[in-house]
Parts: sequence; structure tokens; C-alpha cells
Amino acid sequence: MTSNSTVFVIDDDPSVRDSIITLLRSVDQAAQGFTNGEDFLNQYEETRPGCVVLDVRMPGISGMTVLKQLASRRVSLPTIVLTGFPDVTLAVSAMRNGALDFLLKPFQPEKLLSRVREAIGLSERMLRRRALLEDIDARLSALSEREREVLDLVVLGNANKVIAFRLGVTQKTIEFHRAKIMKKLHVKSLAELVRLVGKFLDRELDGLESDN
Repeated sequence: MTSNSTVFVIDDDPSVRDSIITLLRSVDQAAQGFTNGEDFLNQYEETRPGCVVLDVRMPGISGMTVLKQLASRRVSLPTIVLTGFPDVTLAVSAMRNGALDFLLKPFQPEKLLSRVREAIGLSERMLRRRALLEDIDARLSALSEREREVLDLVVLGNANKVIAFRLGVTQKTIEFHRAKIMKKLHVKSLAELVRLVGKFLDRELDGLESDN
């Protein structure tokens, strides 16, 4: 494995924690260990790509609580949950709270490495998407209220003369606003403009679904 990602191993058992870290470093994967969930949540920087390998039963806050905290903060950090106690209810709860996988100890090293590779790839894609959406947000926030009104009508497929009629202005004014919108959003065609707004709307829908 070679990337800028880090695997955060959270387990209060030093022998398990150290063995996982040793395994990861044997394939050139950066890893950092934590004895409890509190320390990890306090120290983690949300722009760092990677994944979490998380024990369920620990002193202090449980692994499930850590998982729920990550979900509530919408952190782009896929989590692989480990446990020595098979429990279907716990496994279902972990997956519902965003766990990528639920593995029983002792686990097969190759299976863990495979899941870590998948988790890191997912984390990197999620962070790239977040960066893209933040860029779109910044561009859209540069628009005036009138420009946002024009933009909404443009992406719905309305012609300039229709937009002018609905907003009570001249067609030339709408052409002026459209040119400013294209410049502020850094797009060169209507197709680009529609795709850009579509990505923003997809994000808004994702947010609504996660809140329900």
C-alpha cells in the first residue's frame, strides 16, 4: 500500500493493537494507534484520508459510540469494526451506523488488509468529493440574489426571453446576468453549468436523507 492515508487503530488491548499496526506497516501502510476512543476523537483532523480499525468493547466510550460520533460529524473515514464476541444485533447496529465491515477476532490478516485497501480508496474518493462540493459552494456563494434567481430558471431550461418575462426585466439584462454567472462559476457552456448545479443538488439531497 502506498498513499498519504493513515489507518487509525483503536483498541485497548496492546497486543492486538500492536499486531495490527505491525501488519499494516509491513505493507508500507502508515498506521497510528490509540488505546481509547476519546483520544482518537480529540486528536483526529478531519482532512486526513484513511480509515479506522475499531474495537467494540473498550473502557470509556465504546466502539459503537465512536462510530456514532464519526457518523454525526459526517467524517470521511470508513470504519472496520472488530470484536471478539459474535453478536448479530451488534453487527447490524454497526453497519447501520456506517461501518464498512464487521470482523471477528481472530481475523485473517489478508482479509483485514483487503478491507483496509477498500476503506482507504473509499475515504480518498469521499474527500475528493467533499473538496469538489466545497469549491462549488464557494462559487455559488459569490452570486447575488438576482443571479441565483436567474440561475435557477436557467437550469430548468427556460429561454432568456421567458426568464426576462418572469422576472420583469429586459432580455438584455438576463443575458448580462447569465454572462456574470458563467464567469463567477468558471463554466463555459450551459451543459457545464447544469452539471455543476446538479452536483450541488445531489449533495443537498444526500444531506436531507442523512438527517431523516
